[in-house]
Amino acid sequence: MLNTQLKSQKLLAGLVGAGLSLMSLNLSAKSLGPEISQLLTQATEQDVFEVIVTFEGNKAVDSELMSVIQSAGVLGGVSLKSLPMVGITATKAQIEAIYASDKVRSIWYNAPLSLENDEFNSNYWC
Repeated sequence: MLNTQLKSQKLLAGLVGAGLSLMSLNLSAKSLGPEISQLLTQATEQDVFEVIVTFEGNKAVDSELMSVIQSAGVLGGVSLKSLPMVGITATKAQIEAIYASDKVRSIWYNAPLSLENDEFNSNYWC
């Protein structure tokens, strides 16, 4: 059993960012993000990735949609209250199993954020 701990704040920030980005696009085709596609080609069975899963539709994630995640062996995650998105940590096999569901619209890698003014802020307040 995979036992990992989500970094809730970073994952939530990624979910919100992805949600805002996807809201401006009219995506109807299923997609596996380019970063996670590249990472999966080199992944071992033990590698774990933070990903954002977006489901078809426009309602919040409910128990039916969570069953897609859970049936792949992923326990837990962070879901948005109004959008059909959930952030999880998963292995290559789990990501592939989730992506195979017809209920899934996309899976994208939750890439680390790069803050442009982070250095300034930390020096300014010291």
